[in-house]
Parts: sequence; C-alpha cells; structure tokens
Amino acid sequence: MDLTATRTDTKLLVDDIMRQWPATVAVFIQWKMKCIGCPFGVFHSIELACEEHSLELAPIAAELDRAIEGSESGQNQTLGTPLEGPR
Repeated sequence: MDLTATRTDTKLLVDDIMRQWPATVAVFIQWKMKCIGCPFGVFHSIELACEEHSLELAPIAAELDRAIEGSESGQNQTLGTPLEGPR
C-alpha cells in the first residue's frame, strides 16, 4: 500500500493521535501495539512506533484513517469493532 493513499500524518505522536481521536486506540490494540499507556507515546511518532514493533506503516496508517474518519462522521468505533490488523 502506498502511503500517499493515507490522510493520517505518520509524524504525529502516538499519544496525540489517541487523545485527539480516541477511536484510534482500537487500531493500536488490534495490531498488538503496546502504545496505550506507554511512556514513550509522548515521544514516538506513528512511524517510529511501527518501526519499534516491526510492523509495516502503510496498513496501520490506513486503519488509523478509517478510525479517524469514523469518529469525525459520528460513527465511533469501539474496541469490539473488527479491524483488518494482523491475523
């Protein structure tokens, strides 16, 4: 997947994106990223967090886009909502 297809700025800090759009927390959980409550979330960008977890950035950025779009359109995702994530 091409990163130009995503709207999410992958330079955003993990903590900032989760605070601004709480629906994105589900994406981090689905991808088994341990970002929730991590003290490095205030320093790590989405790019760096993916690198630290050995995950490809593009699919996670696309999932974050969908979570943000859903929250902005009033269709908040919950932790039980299936996301693509790893199988």
